[in-house]
Amino acid sequence: MTPQIPDRVIYEGETYFTYSDAFSQYLHSIKPKTRPQFTESSSANHCGYIVHYEVKDDKLYMVELEGNLLITEGKKTYDQEVGLDYIFPGQKEVFAEWFTGDLNLTPPDKFNWSYHKKEEEPNSLYLYVEKGVLVYAGMLNKKVIDRISKLKWELFDLKHRKKRTIWWYVGRKLFHRWGSFDDDFYY
Repeated sequence: MTPQIPDRVIYEGETYFTYSDAFSQYLHSIKPKTRPQFTESSSANHCGYIVHYEVKDDKLYMVELEGNLLITEGKKTYDQEVGLDYIFPGQKEVFAEWFTGDLNLTPPDKFNWSYHKKEEEPNSLYLYVEKGVLVYAGMLNKKVIDRISKLKWELFDLKHRKKRTIWWYVGRKLFHRWGSFDDDFYY
């Protein structure tokens, strides 16, 4: 897989890279029929946009957007490059009040741009943001960050798991092959 272009975050005057996608939370808050449809501009940008953020006065601001939007007009479909002004008309920066989550930041000199696995830094700058406001900032060990991330996905899975019906149990009894797979296969 091609290494993806990361988003940029300016924190305390330093520029960092992150794969934490804060903008996706905003996009998913919009109803699907009216949601802007971004399309990949290259194999290095599958989500179709790159966002630049800045932390000012302990608040996260979106300061730049470079996106490739899929426009459909009748039977005609084409791509259009858009910026921050397209999504937020008339604004130069936008307070990211929609975002709650973590940002794992890597300095540019430590960022791995190649396909080759190189030794990772043991620690990373970790920011936790709640409704756009910085709650925690500090250096954390990558193993701790990975554990936090895993626990969050487990909690998400528990909250959004489909409920098992009687037919799920009947299917498991009649088709033994289903029992050989991991339960996560069915969710």
